[in-house]
Amino acid sequence: MIVDDKSANLSVMAAILRPHFRVLEANDGQEALTMLQTMDDAQEVACIVSDHRMPRMTGVELFEQLQPLLPNAVRIIVTGYIDVDAVVDAINKAEVYKFIVKPFDAREFLAMVQRAVDKFDEEQNRHAGLLAENRALQARIAALEAR
Repeated sequence: MIVDDKSANLSVMAAILRPHFRVLEANDGQEALTMLQTMDDAQEVACIVSDHRMPRMTGVELFEQLQPLLPNAVRIIVTGYIDVDAVVDAINKAEVYKFIVKPFDAREFLAMVQRAVDKFDEEQNRHAGLLAENRALQARIAALEAR
């Protein structure tokens, strides 16, 4: 998912990502929240890229609100402004994976998003493996208790 209040920025990011990923677009944090809260498959959203400075809600505020809903989605902030407080908040409050400064190189942007999606996939696979291992252990315990 990409979130930016400037349509030109959304268009650029979508053009870079769309050949490689299914891309959802939102014009601000509130629209992104509403969209994700109403999606049946929101847990499948691997990466959210959000502008930081937007009206109504910053990127960090968006990520803070999304944490309970999508704890495993990898979060990337994109900004044209270097603000140390925003960086600290992004890391400490919203568990942001990467911070990208505009203007960015298209290949580097794509590579960063690809790494974020790979990180999400690895975590999902690890989680699935742990669940399967847990089920197997529970079955063994039940078999031992049945003796």
